[in-house]
Amino acid sequence: MKRHSPAEAVPATDSDSGVLQCAQFRQLLDNSSVITAVKDLDGRYIHVNRPFVELLGGTAADYLGKSDSDLFPGFLSRQLQANDAEVLSLGAGKTFEEEFVLDARQRTFSTRKFPLFGTDGQVAGVCLMATDVTAQRRTEFALERIALSVSSATGPEVFDLIVANLADALGVQFAFIARIVEREPETLRALSAWYNGDFVEPPCYTSAGTPCADALAEGFTFISDVLGQTHPSDAMLAEFKFTSYAGFPLTGPGGESVGVLSVCHCGALPDASLVEHLLRIFSVRASAELQRAETESALRASEASYRTMFESAEDPILVHDMHTGAIVDMNRKACETFGYTRDEMLQISCGHLSSGIPPYTSEAAAALLRKAAEGEPQRVEWQMRNRDGSVHWDEVTLNRVTLSGVDRILAVTRDVTDRRQREADLRRSERRLRATIEASLDAIIVMDTTGRVLGVNPAAVDCFGWQPDEINGQMLAELIIPERYREDYRKALEQHLRTGNSELFGRRSEIRALRRDGSEFPVELAVAVAPGRDGNIFVGYLRDISERQASERRRIQLEAQLRQAQKMEAIGHLAGGIAHDFNNVLTGALGYLGLARAALAEPEAGGKDPDRLDRYLVQATESASRAADLVRQLLTFSRGGMGNPEPLDLARVVRNGATLLHSTIPSSVEIDYQLEESVPRVFLDPVQAEQVLLNLCINARDAMDGRGRILIGLASRTVEGHSCDACHEAVEGEFVELSIRDSGAGIAEDLRDRVFEPFFSTKPTGRGSGMGLAIVHGIVHEHGGHIDLVIEPGRGTTFNILLPVHQATAAEPAAVPPPDLAAAGQLRGRVLVVDDQASVGRFMVDQLETFGLEAMHCPSPAEALGMLDGPELPADLVIVDYTMPEMNGLEFIEGLRKRQPRLPALLYSGYLEQVPEDTLARLDLPPPLEKPINTVELFRALRRLLPN
Repeated sequence: MKRHSPAEAVPATDSDSGVLQCAQFRQLLDNSSVITAVKDLDGRYIHVNRPFVELLGGTAADYLGKSDSDLFPGFLSRQLQANDAEVLSLGAGKTFEEEFVLDARQRTFSTRKFPLFGTDGQVAGVCLMATDVTAQRRTEFALERIALSVSSATGPEVFDLIVANLADALGVQFAFIARIVEREPETLRALSAWYNGDFVEPPCYTSAGTPCADALAEGFTFISDVLGQTHPSDAMLAEFKFTSYAGFPLTGPGGESVGVLSVCHCGALPDASLVEHLLRIFSVRASAELQRAETESALRASEASYRTMFESAEDPILVHDMHTGAIVDMNRKACETFGYTRDEMLQISCGHLSSGIPPYTSEAAAALLRKAAEGEPQRVEWQMRNRDGSVHWDEVTLNRVTLSGVDRILAVTRDVTDRRQREADLRRSERRLRATIEASLDAIIVMDTTGRVLGVNPAAVDCFGWQPDEINGQMLAELIIPERYREDYRKALEQHLRTGNSELFGRRSEIRALRRDGSEFPVELAVAVAPGRDGNIFVGYLRDISERQASERRRIQLEAQLRQAQKMEAIGHLAGGIAHDFNNVLTGALGYLGLARAALAEPEAGGKDPDRLDRYLVQATESASRAADLVRQLLTFSRGGMGNPEPLDLARVVRNGATLLHSTIPSSVEIDYQLEESVPRVFLDPVQAEQVLLNLCINARDAMDGRGRILIGLASRTVEGHSCDACHEAVEGEFVELSIRDSGAGIAEDLRDRVFEPFFSTKPTGRGSGMGLAIVHGIVHEHGGHIDLVIEPGRGTTFNILLPVHQATAAEPAAVPPPDLAAAGQLRGRVLVVDDQASVGRFMVDQLETFGLEAMHCPSPAEALGMLDGPELPADLVIVDYTMPEMNGLEFIEGLRKRQPRLPALLYSGYLEQVPEDTLARLDLPPPLEKPINTVELFRALRRLLPN
């Protein structure tokens, strides 16, 4: 083994060959502030000093007698052992950079290792001395760009480079340089401004009340995260929501403040000392440029400031002779990094700083310097060697510049060893990502910002039929987007490039796509923006949803069919009860009309008791009104649809629905009501409210097998800390509670979560569709409500429907009292009634004549149009039925408008839902009347329409 020179070895003085027999040497190690340890030839620690133990924790006994493989992870211990072996092999000392993870943080140490010799002259161990250089490495970010701006840029370009590089170095959103406007000491005009990655229009503003005023007056100003509190009157800071600020004054020849270099950020700034250091350096250059632009003395001041910045740079900077390549100047950092004194640096060549391992040789370094001297800037990653022999990777830039009127080559180096490792990790990650993309079942297409295809995965090939060599390089829109959509696609792409926003990006959408064979199919598309090597790229994720859409259509169709089946089932329940009620109603109406006719046939009887005849007619009228109510409720229930919500009195719905319920529920089931007075209104469609009530009561009837008691309740309720039994969401607030309680056996607890499922039913086959409670669930939640299900085994089940209280926005209009027809006076005019039903037509004529009108009836709409097809009109107003065999009422009125455009018309119908509202509006018709005709409404309509 090579013997170590006396200048580098530290031999033991004892006759024993042990390396620690020298007491003075042990004392030196123990009192050293440098992390120090000694290992024997087997790699076991035989001595560690206090800084070593403080760094790793524990006591010295925890390390003595142990090797690196006992103390550190495998990859780290192997590296440490390799470094020891290299030193022992060289027989000389060497400095290594060794990295550890301590307290979950990456730490870097500059470790000097050298062999120790025993008294017999043989190598007996290895000594290491380590210094923590983590902070130094972290702060060694490059000032290369600012150095280039100093040496090559002049004029406004200098300020642009400063703000752009400063924002990039500190990772802030806003950086700007501003100077004081001459003769306006409180006004600052920005010379350059950089915001969110681009230059913006430099602002002009008043410094009073801004942090810039503090920087001008007091020097470096640093405010982190409390900017809104310290300077609440600064409008620009408030507008952009900046929370942090740092500023450094720009100075003139006399040291006076002439401007400010500032940064702002929405968030905390880096360490204050680091920010101050960078602002100080950049401000020196900015100040120098201001002075150079004004006078020649400013130019000399700029050169002096350059030197200050040059020496303050955290990266090594070397200045080479353009012709010989010799080092003629360097900054302090260069001497510290490479381990040479300034005088030594002036004596060595660039080859001494190269590792010497091909291709990083002296000859190759000289060739790079020659290219730079010819005006060709060089940027390379170079393997460097320090004075102590340690090797590291640096990014080196070489540029030809003019310094103090002399052409030189400026070299700036930056340690990129860590970055190279990260890049290697990134390449491995990219390979894994590529494998994931290739295996994806979704089609993935990568495009540049013009929409040109850069790559596709196998799923895209299978989906669209294009091979990679056929589609790569082609415009995506021309291949897979149907022609009718291509213009919209191009506009969306242009909008995103212009504004950064587009409906095409950052969301999932369903579009039509085109296969190679020309067939179209639906796809789900999502487009994301990702960084690429040459700028942003677009990544499109597409999924063929043909089968999914077909399944969804089948599902919707099936649900619609089953909903209709459930409604038909409900209507079936109504049929028997409605028939029974109609027979009862008709019995009363026909019976009382028969009594009235008998009374009229005996004048002396009627004359003797006129009140009895009036009572018969009143009873007949009430029976007919009940029949009309039954028909109206049945038609209302059959409408369906999404409904038209309105402020609704649920108590009235329950009372009006009583007749329908008693027609549906057998007499063996007792129905009781417990309705609270003056409950608030809810916002609900009346038809759907009746459907909820009917469905729940039918469900209660079936739960009791047609015998028992149903209790319908209505009350106000405040709910806290509850959850909905249908959607399981939290329920809190003020509600109106509609409750339906039966006296059946109660729902089994294990079925609680299934009762609202569509098509789920515990009834025997053929006795229910399973959609009743599902429809209740849909209607209630569509209107913002919830369902509270209370099960009492053996005693019954209660469905509590919770509907939000409607907050009225304006007072409801007061009801208009019906007019007193007798006191209203007689109407005058002629009215033509067009209705194919003779009995209805005769009634209308009789009714109109009681109003004092001349009336005639025509059963044929075609004949009626013929009567009105001339200059002499037989009527001042036409009343027409909507449903007639030859033509409907609106078609009749359209024909009437062609003949007599000024003749008013009034429409009535037994089923207003069939009358299209858009046609009513187009023909400018008044609201139609509903059969059976309400006398008061008819009178009001005639009074409005008749000219006299």
